[in-house]
Amino acid sequence: MEASAKTEMVYQAIFADIIRNVYDDNSILTEKMLIEKYNVSRSPVREALLRLCSEEILQSVPRMGYRLTPISFKNLLDAGALRMTIELSAMDIYFPLLSEAELEKLEMLYHEGEKITEEHDTYLHWSLNKEFHLMLCSFSGNRYYTKTLDQIMKTCFRGAIQYYGESWQQGLHKEDMRWHRRLIDAFHEKNKEKASSILAADIDDYLSTFKNVKSFSQSLHAGL
Repeated sequence: MEASAKTEMVYQAIFADIIRNVYDDNSILTEKMLIEKYNVSRSPVREALLRLCSEEILQSVPRMGYRLTPISFKNLLDAGALRMTIELSAMDIYFPLLSEAELEKLEMLYHEGEKITEEHDTYLHWSLNKEFHLMLCSFSGNRYYTKTLDQIMKTCFRGAIQYYGESWQQGLHKEDMRWHRRLIDAFHEKNKEKASSILAADIDDYLSTFKNVKSFSQSLHAGL
């Protein structure tokens, strides 16, 4: 396996464990433990860790290792607001140009998600949900929209894990699937107003999880 492929493998493995709640706020990751865990050399582990730090997923703790970067409620809502802007703006571009081939790709991804509905693997459901939204965004042809959305969705789902842990996954993926089905149907109907409303509701449904948390106002005033 080439060095770049090993780095990507380690990066994805660490991030998957974060989404699966393997690591919590008190976990310290070290190069040594990751080298042993993934049976690779120091170089791909270090490069993966540097990438995770550059994306503010991890932060370096001098003389100790690395830990998860906490995400505040405010940052989660800010990320969600930007996500809403990007996805709706992308739809303005791609909706008039949606082809049957693109709709078929969405259908295939939706049915792939249906097959794993009963799986209790947070990372698997997150990956399919992210892939669906990134695919939609990519239809706009704006690579900066897609690249930014990728990063935002990592932040949003990490936040869900940080604040809700394992309980977050209960039933949430089923709601994702329902929104995706409605959205695809609106595309087939060529109803842009309906499609925009469904996409906005999908994103807002996720954000409402954080808006309704009792401690939100306290955390906001505390400057978290």
